Amino acid sequence: MLRNKDVIESSKLLHTLFPILVSTNSKSLRAVLYTKILSDLRASNQKATNHKLNRTIQTVLYNLLTSDRASPKGMWAVKLTRELWRRQIWSDVKAVEIMKEACFSENEKVMTGGVRFFLGGDQEREQMADESDDDIDIDMAKLRHQAGVNKKGKKERELKRATATIKRKEKKRNAPHPLNFSALHRELIFLCLLVLCNTAILTQFKNVVLHDPQGFSESLFSKHVQNSKSKLALESKILVLQLVSRLVGE
Repeated sequence: MLRNKDVIESSKLLHTLFPILVSTNSKSLRAVLYTKILSDLRASNQKATNHKLNRTIQTVLYNLLTSDRASPKGMWAVKLTRELWRRQIWSDVKAVEIMKEACFSENEKVMTGGVRFFLGGDQEREQMADESDDDIDIDMAKLRHQAGVNKKGKKERELKRATATIKRKEKKRNAPHPLNFSALHRELIFLCLLVLCNTAILTQFKNVVLHDPQGFSESLFSKHVQNSKSKLALESKILVLQLVSRLVGE
């Protein structure tokens, strides 16, 4: 209520709720807090990107992962970052850095959450876009019949709106697929820009690059595969190898 009436700012609310989220044992309370934190971040970035708030919360999530790498609490950082990335609210280098740190977690669930993000983050975005397109189910035959009965009434206006909606959806489906700037592909894009573009454009793209993918892959392999003390399950090690292979292939 205080937030809805603008008595307190988003940053104060989120700084109050997040420590409770990661410490409470109540499953129902965690669900309520997670939903509220996510909805407040979405609302704060709806009209324009709230860079200040995003940086503040991203720092909190980053510190949660790095302060105790063995803690399962880091899973909340993974969940929030992954969901905000999927909704294209967070698409900057800081979000990628959070997920990189998750990959180095000593907690297996946190680590696999980070690895899966790099293996499938963009597919989730595309699936979500497809789902949003399918949300509108329009019965055109029914609307045409109703408009024929009442040609100058409400049903005729509904038919026109429905026709326009379907045309927009068809146009979107037939449009060329946009370039997919995944967290892994951005390094290659940056190198191309290095050759083709000027310094001003390069400066803008530096903010969305996965820094040092070779070092990232070597560190992952060393920590989770080569390390004899690693207690990861075979399935988790295979996931790490898949990510290392993809990084090398990029």
